[in-house]
Amino acid sequence: MTTIEIPPGTIDHHLKKNRNPGTTFALLPGVYTTRGIFDYAEEFDFCMLAPGCSIQGHGPKTEIRIENPVLFHRGNPTGYTEVLTGGAKSKPGVGNPCVSIRDLNIDANLSGDVAGIGIHLWGEQCVVDNVVVRGIFGNRNAQRPSEGFGILINSPEFKSSGVQGANTISNCAVLLASTDDENYSTGIYMGVVRNSKTARSRIFNCICSPESGIGRGHAAFAANDHVDIINCSALRFIRAFFCDTRSMRNIVIQNMFAQGIDWALDIRVGQGSQISNMEFRDCVFDFEPSGLDYAQAIRMEDIGDGQNLIAGIYFNRSTFTTNAFNASMGRTRGPLVSAPEFRECRWIGRWQLPVTQEGAEPWY
Repeated sequence: MTTIEIPPGTIDHHLKKNRNPGTTFALLPGVYTTRGIFDYAEEFDFCMLAPGCSIQGHGPKTEIRIENPVLFHRGNPTGYTEVLTGGAKSKPGVGNPCVSIRDLNIDANLSGDVAGIGIHLWGEQCVVDNVVVRGIFGNRNAQRPSEGFGILINSPEFKSSGVQGANTISNCAVLLASTDDENYSTGIYMGVVRNSKTARSRIFNCICSPESGIGRGHAAFAANDHVDIINCSALRFIRAFFCDTRSMRNIVIQNMFAQGIDWALDIRVGQGSQISNMEFRDCVFDFEPSGLDYAQAIRMEDIGDGQNLIAGIYFNRSTFTTNAFNASMGRTRGPLVSAPEFRECRWIGRWQLPVTQEGAEPWY
């Protein structure tokens, strides 16, 4: 185990030079700068923090900020950047591709045509704890549309012989850059895809919100397989939970508070994927729709060939409330899309009955 204390200033030289597993980078109070993911590229497998390494800050007094980011790769413009990355993306490293980031702030400082990600890890047993990520921006309407993410953890792209998952994001805040309309960004995404040895990952005690309360984000939380989302808040996002990428199975969301949303749940299954076994427990959803005075609590769709499963979606002891003049309990579409089930839930406001389309199972 090696600890390297880094004074405030540029951090890139230190991360490139020290790649041994077991290295902890101790950051002091002050501002650290980086040029982002594309200053690392293939030589470092796009991972700024090597497998088995850690960054330890001093809480909000320690900040990593992107400055003069590299926005070209192989001679082509990227249209986006990532502030801090780590783990093992496509090349198996020495030992387990686990990294940890604790007790600091990330300032993505993004706007205009440059979208980006605050923290992006590829690995197993990764930890992000007590971190504030701000300035995240995504632009759906840019010449090169790019979605922003506050904190994103993915499985490595290579096949691992060990246990996948077991990642933890805890006590974190993601604050999106303010926009006049939609900030095309997801707050926290646990993108672990199941294999035969997948342990549960956890998002705990986290909040996602626009930084100044202006504009709204695309989605607060997203996940794929075997994830618990506990005691989290989503403020002023269009969707509290969203997923349209690959399969999604065995998700538990408990004690979520979502305010200023259009949808509580928006899930869409594509070709060759499935969504199954998702449970909401003791959640509160307060709808404040944008644009037209219309809210829709739940949206579940097969966007593939009509042969993709959505089943086993449960809401237990949860509350749905709205002041919208037009509000629908939801819409489901596709012949293999089952109706969600509600147990001891409350609906406060003028909620219309749900709509089913293209052979979806009737709710009642």
